[in-house]
Amino acid sequence: MQGINFNARGKRDLVMTAKLASQSPDSFEPLTEVQERTLKAVKKLRDVNGSFPTYEELADELCIKPASAYDAISLLVKKGYLRRREARKSRSLEIVFYPFDEKVSQGENTG
Repeated sequence: MQGINFNARGKRDLVMTAKLASQSPDSFEPLTEVQERTLKAVKKLRDVNGSFPTYEELADELCIKPASAYDAISLLVKKGYLRRREARKSRSLEIVFYPFDEKVSQGENTG
């Protein structure tokens, strides 16, 4: 569950409530294949670059447009897998829940 707070500039911010922060993995909505690819790409780019990707970097990685990357991230935020630490700030994502085993799945490049 999310609530709305007002930040110092008077802008509305979505904030995580204790209920959402303490959700068990079973309580997260399942991801579509596209959402799985997006979440994996976010983690990969964070691991490789040391910071979370911009929408353009994510779009390049997934071969989609930046607006589509924004939409994909927004859905992952809505489902609770990602969180934006600060609205309208580049690289302000945070992974809340990563449901994939850290071992490389079949078919993924070990690079």
